[in-house]
Amino acid sequence: MTGAVAGLVLSLGMIAPSVAAVAAAGYDIRSASSLQVVVNKHRQLNPATYVPAQLVRVQGERLRAEAADAYKQLTRAAKAAGVNIIPIPSAVTGLSASRPASITAT
Repeated sequence: MTGAVAGLVLSLGMIAPSVAAVAAAGYDIRSASSLQVVVNKHRQLNPATYVPAQLVRVQGERLRAEAADAYKQLTRAAKAAGVNIIPIPSAVTGLSASRPASITAT
């Protein structure tokens, strides 16, 4: 796998970097306030109630300033290339409310 392909696959979350690679890059994958924090079903956000202090509203969603700037750059570049970006709300947010407790508890 070439470096560019590996970077794309990694950025899409299809593979995880090795612990050594994370440590070498100086990423903070544990702190809730870190931009590189890893959160999944095996690594819960700590504290679970953490909300970033400075959020910017972009098309109805609240994002960190860094994410908002990146999204705006993406949409400008896409528009210049003739591509229309349509935001799709997360389907995961309300998932537990629509499932029986026996499913969401596992």
